[in-house]
Amino acid sequence: MKYKSRYSFSVLLVIASIFFSSLCWAGKNNFATVNIVGNTVYWVIDPNVHYESITLSLSSEEFSTTTTSTEEPAVDYLEDGRYRYELVVNPSLDPSIKDELKAIRKAAGGQDAKGEVRHLKNQGKIPKHRQVQSGYFVIGNGELMNADEVEKPKKVKK
Repeated sequence: MKYKSRYSFSVLLVIASIFFSSLCWAGKNNFATVNIVGNTVYWVIDPNVHYESITLSLSSEEFSTTTTSTEEPAVDYLEDGRYRYELVVNPSLDPSIKDELKAIRKAAGGQDAKGEVRHLKNQGKIPKHRQVQSGYFVIGNGELMNADEVEKPKKVKK
């Protein structure tokens, strides 16, 4: 009987540690914070993130847009509503690396060049992984709201 309870406790402990480590891991991937001033929503990028540009994809029920900028992303005149965003870092690359990538693309002639690109990644010349952050926010009464503060519609009794 003691064997079963120890086994159950061990399984529970492993599941809990995986759950909490995944929560910590997810937080480490965030490289930007969303803010609002007046009617402008903007993202502050962590100063340790070096980029050539940032691509912002933003959507709601009414619209969808994608923009790329060399500055921190910002959007003006958003109406009250729920928005989903995705930020993609386009890394700063040395001009010689850009030339090397162009040569690889040209030599591949439209064919797959994953092996050559993997070689550059293994050499540390280009990032091994894309930096992507996605999330959502809600604007209510012209203010950025915490998702936990959003009121859910009340059911009307008939």
